Parts: sequence; C-alpha cells; structure tokens
Amino acid sequence: EKTIAINHSDKQQATTLDVNNKLALWDIGQPNLYQCRFRLLADNQVIDQLQTTFGYRDIQARGEDILLNGRKIQLIGPWAHIGEWTRSRSWIEAGESYKADLINVFKTMLSHGINYGRFHCQVFDRIFYEAADEAGFLIVAETGLNHRPKNDLALEHVKAMTLQLRNHPAIVIWSGSNEFEHWITPRPQATEAFMVQVQKTHKQYDPSRLVMHSGYGDAQGKIDIYNIHYPDSGPEFPLSLQWKGRTEQYNHLYSDNYSHFPPDGVKPLGIGEQLTPNSRLKLEYIFGDKMTYLRNGDPANNDQYQYYLAQLWRQAVRTYREQNIALLSPNFMYLDSAINSPFVKELSKELKPQTVYWKSLNPAMTTGINIRELQLFEHSGHPFEGHVQLTVQSDEKQYWQSRIPVSLNASESRSQLIEIQIENLETELPAYLSATLFDHAGNHVYSMNRPVKIHTPIDSRELANRVVYGMAIPDKIEKRLKQWQIQIKPIQAMTDIVKLEAQSALIIGKQAPSNQLLSHAMLISEFVAAGGRLLMLDREDLPEIF
Repeated sequence: EKTIAINHSDKQQATTLDVNNKLALWDIGQPNLYQCRFRLLADNQVIDQLQTTFGYRDIQARGEDILLNGRKIQLIGPWAHIGEWTRSRSWIEAGESYKADLINVFKTMLSHGINYGRFHCQVFDRIFYEAADEAGFLIVAETGLNHRPKNDLALEHVKAMTLQLRNHPAIVIWSGSNEFEHWITPRPQATEAFMVQVQKTHKQYDPSRLVMHSGYGDAQGKIDIYNIHYPDSGPEFPLSLQWKGRTEQYNHLYSDNYSHFPPDGVKPLGIGEQLTPNSRLKLEYIFGDKMTYLRNGDPANNDQYQYYLAQLWRQAVRTYREQNIALLSPNFMYLDSAINSPFVKELSKELKPQTVYWKSLNPAMTTGINIRELQLFEHSGHPFEGHVQLTVQSDEKQYWQSRIPVSLNASESRSQLIEIQIENLETELPAYLSATLFDHAGNHVYSMNRPVKIHTPIDSRELANRVVYGMAIPDKIEKRLKQWQIQIKPIQAMTDIVKLEAQSALIIGKQAPSNQLLSHAMLISEFVAAGGRLLMLDREDLPEIF
C-alpha cells in the first residue's frame, strides 16, 4: 500500500510500486494475477476509484533469443482473424461463459505445446485478452494497420491500443502492422521511417514489450524482431526450410531488406505466417504420389493427409530449432476441429519441453558400423537430467540398442555422434531407428522413430560387368563405378532413352540441361514406369515437376 500526495497544479502524475519480490511471476501456464486498486481521496473522502488486473513478468530480447522471465523461449502458435478465434469455442465443451470457453481453448492449446497466438489485424474484444491472462497463454497483439495507411491517424490508433491493453500480461509482443507494403522491394524509405515511428509510439506508452511488424522484415535496422512471412513454401520446398541467410534464393520479397539489415546473430527472427495447411505444400516431394490421392480424393482420407502434414511440420520444427528461429506460426485455425485435429495432435508430439532425434534423413544403413548424429534440445528453460534409449529394430527383432545418460543445461542444444554396430544379415530388411527420452524418474518425455532399411555389404564382384547408362555423370562418380568394374554407356540426348532395354539403370548428373529434363519429362516417366531405374544426382535447379 502506498499513499501519494497530489499537487493540484499537476494534470498528470506517475508513481512506481516496489514489489520487493513478493509477487509470483506470471508465466506460460502459470497465470499468477493480482489486482491493483486506486482510490482518489479529498478530505479523507473517496471521490473516485479504479481497479486493474495485472501480472508480474518480464519479456526482452538478447541476440536472437526471446527471454520470458529471464529464460529463453520459442513461441509456437497460430495467427488468425477474430472470426477463427471466435469459432474456436465450438471445438471444446461449452462452459459457463464466453470467457470460460476461451480460457478452455487456450489451455487446450497449451496442453498440445502451443504457447502463443497472434490476434490478427485488429484490436479484439477485451474478453480475449482477459482469457489469455487467466490461462497463461502468450499473445502477439496486432494493430489494425493491415497493409496501410501511413498517417497521423494510424499513430493515434497505435497509441490508443497500447494504452488500452498494456496491463495485460499475456501480451508479450506488439505487432505494429501486418504486411505493410511488404510487396514493395526495396522498401520505400518513407515506409521504413513510418514503421520505426509506429514502434516508437508503442514504446512511448509501453517500454516493457518487444515490437515487430508482421511480414515486413526490418526498418532502418531498428525493429526489435525481424518477422517474415512464408519463407518456406515456394517451389524450392523443402530445401527452403533452410532459408535463414538465403532469402535472395528463396523469397524475393525479403532479399533486399534482409541483405540491408541482416538479423542473424543480432535480433530474434520470427515467421509470422507459414506453411498453411493447403495444397501449396507439395507433400508429394516427401511422401510420394499417394499424397495427391489423399488430398484430392475422398474427404474420409483427410485425417490421414493431416497426419502426413504434421510429420512434415515435425521436421520443420526441428529444422527451425536448429536455426534458432524464435517464433513459428503453423496456421491450423482453418482446419476442421483445429485444436483437436489430427494435425495438431500429431504435431504436439514434437512440442515437448525436451527433444532428442536423429538428424540424418538418410534411410540407408548397412551391417557393420554406422555413424549417425543425435541432436538433443532443452526447450523449457530449466535444467534436465535423464537418459535416452536408442534402438534399431524391426517388428520382430532388435538389432542394436544403447542407453545414454543425458544432462542438459537450461535452453541447451547439442549434438553427438553415435556408433551403431549391426551384425551381418543374409538379406536386406526394413527397420526403425528410434530414440526415446526419459526424465530422471523414468517418465517418458519424447520419442521418434525413423524408418530405415538395413543393407548387406556391397560385394563388388557381383557388380562386375553390369551396365549403366549415363548423362553428364561427374568424374568422381564415374571413377567409383569403374572401380566396381561397372560399364558406363553414355547417352547424348534424352531421346535416346527410348532405345534402352527394360530394367536398365540410368544416371543423370547435375550438369544435364534442365530444359532437356523438363521437355522430356514424360519420356523419363515412361522409362521408369516400364521398369527402368533412375538415379537423379543432386542439382540446384531441379524442375518442379520432378
């Protein structure tokens, strides 16, 4: 309690209350809330009073990291307009009130590892922010500056929004705008100056929070968080998951902005919108042609399609954690049953406080010694003690196992090489390479299974005198084939494919002209359909049809 004397000549007066560490921190899933009551007295009589609810917490940036109450966090959650957030009440059992339903929605998301949401393009009704406060759910609160305008009225709107909402602890980031002239590259200097002014307005009335402009990038190098939209869903997918530092290759809307204000190592990077579950994602590249059937066929196949979509997203989360991306935004709010959808339920298996997985996507293993890289992550901001159980096994038999103790500092990530010894087999067989993480009490924390095929060692005597056809085969590959006494017969043009025998093997090198690949795609397809084997060596400009 504090008493403040007011000078009648002062129109405005500010004061600070020292809590002396007496208040519990507001945090994710720990919504410690307090009331602050103000009473205005004259001659010992109350002439006015006010009460506001608040939470005691701290949010700041340090390099590429976002820190909540001093510990590193990664924000993962959806962006959506108010219509989708309102519809979210239909996904849970109805409660006693509108706010109770919203609290339940946010708690359900938290149970799946979803810890934040962006309220898109407008100020929402206050009940949404109150529900997030009471659930311990993080919010990015966005202004109504959607694409435009640039004027003083827009700044007045930013000021009013900041003053209205700044006591809500759930709001950890202000989004000053959404895709504000982001289609113009290079960014106009006047727009950059306005983006900086929007941030200054937020901070003038609330210096305690971070500011970003969703989908804009940076302005004059002064914006707290570098935020980008859809960096990973172009024709280069899934290679585009490694877009960090390569926007000139994968997203032209940001290439100039990124090169002028490179955020790597300087400030947090966030993806405000990405990988929206729809046909833009070419899952065929990852899982094969069955994806076309699942996506375009019977609606009853939708659940299975969402499962594969979530598998892709699990890999995306791992890839972005390795790149230290601070904010991820899978927009599942447009899916039927959204927070209870197969997509979210499967994705939630990746959003655990600690994770461990095999980095290599190579499905081939051999008898003898295999070296694989194991990646360990601590995401909660708290030290971890436990162990990881590693196995190679099929449905019938276990071929290798190892138990490794795990000790991780708060927010630590590290990798280590594991030697896997597999005894000789008579024939090749499918198996699973598994990693399962347990805490010190033996409780299951996280697990992943990666399908592999165990091959017997290559006997070069069996390869002698075999024939392969090739186009633009690199010298290194040609030398290795000759070491195995494999005969190489070059083809000069794609039209020669029609002359090859059934069951022939064809190698196409990276120097083969892409225009020939593209113009003879049907011919290549017919060769494979007839039993031919095709090995397409890695190339930077592989036509999308392949």
